[in-house]
Amino acid sequence: MAYVVGLDIGSTKVCCLAIELTASGSLRVVGHGIAPCKGVRRGTVEDIDETVRAVRVAKEAAETMAGFAIDSAYVGVTGEHILSTNSKGAIAISNVTREITEGDKNRAMQTAKQVVLPPDREILHAIPRHYTVDGHKGVANPVNMAASRLEIEAHIVTAGSAFLRNARRCAERAGIAPAELVLEPLAASMAVLTPEEKEAGVALIDIGGGTADVAVFHDGSIFGTGVVPVGAHHVTKDIYMMFRTASIEEAERLKLQSGCALIDLVGEDEVASYEEMSSNAKRSIPKKLLTEVIQARMEEILELARDEIRKSVRNGAPAGGIVLTGGGSLLKGTVELARKIMNDLPVRASGPSVALDGYGDRARHPGLSTAVGLALYGASKLRPEEAVVEVRDGALAKMWSKAASAFKGWKED
Repeated sequence: MAYVVGLDIGSTKVCCLAIELTASGSLRVVGHGIAPCKGVRRGTVEDIDETVRAVRVAKEAAETMAGFAIDSAYVGVTGEHILSTNSKGAIAISNVTREITEGDKNRAMQTAKQVVLPPDREILHAIPRHYTVDGHKGVANPVNMAASRLEIEAHIVTAGSAFLRNARRCAERAGIAPAELVLEPLAASMAVLTPEEKEAGVALIDIGGGTADVAVFHDGSIFGTGVVPVGAHHVTKDIYMMFRTASIEEAERLKLQSGCALIDLVGEDEVASYEEMSSNAKRSIPKKLLTEVIQARMEEILELARDEIRKSVRNGAPAGGIVLTGGGSLLKGTVELARKIMNDLPVRASGPSVALDGYGDRARHPGLSTAVGLALYGASKLRPEEAVVEVRDGALAKMWSKAASAFKGWKED
């Protein structure tokens, strides 16, 4: 049996999730810890000591549940410093047999990675999209094919070196050695999206506390990634400032219990109550007024996410539609608002779709999508490709082998 850990260092919370890969081929949650975090803003570490404290609390909670020490994890990263592009490379096949080898694939990737970067940036991921063999496009795996020329198109994700160093430092000071730093929307997509959606073309919008992360897939592979520097916690802050609630926690409660992202769904006579700043006196307001504040910010988040999608999809309309995840997707009316902003594209909200034993329906919570995805990313590097896992509704019984294939061959610097 093997264990793998995902560590999601978010703008409002840190989540540490440990899963066991059992001999029978199933996945089981063995440890889970969540801690509030105030050291990260818009996905970027701004207070190392506070972030380290939160990581330690989440780690210790997961260790207590799991019964073993956690010393390594796949650590998620996001933030405005993340950039991505698609790059091409090509090599000649010069061996005697003219047969493409794994070494040739690696050489082709190295040519695709020859992008000009300033000294303060580095490649976070170089992900093969597809290969072209002697002019034949769309080859998924060219190994053992006879050819004289191999071309590759790869998705290159770059990040600010200082931001990555800070993320590593936070994990290391909390006693966790980062096995890899992983872009959060890529991890979340592994937990949430189906192979069929990726093949048709789909965009994932992960609405977290400080950012909304975007991943666009086409023809089964990643095509674009982006980060919107606005998230669900900005909605909470708007409520706090506009209505002068007693605390930021009271604003969060008001948002979750009475909030809505679309004013069309709120009745004229509905009211919401909260405790006011300073006096702590109870105050009531029309829910439509509360919704106006929420909708304005949610529109901004979704419109910026739409703009990121349009950078990757010419007509801005992935055939498979839009999938929302993250804690921010739980807000009432978010799916309906997204449909309006995305010009009536299909939109659904989802948490992780992979069956995880030992945690029940809690593992389906959209707020856990990134943490689950990080653990799955790590597990895909350990698990044989023929292994399968059972997926909700039984629709994707072989998801694991497809996911492992999709992630196989990733090259990290």
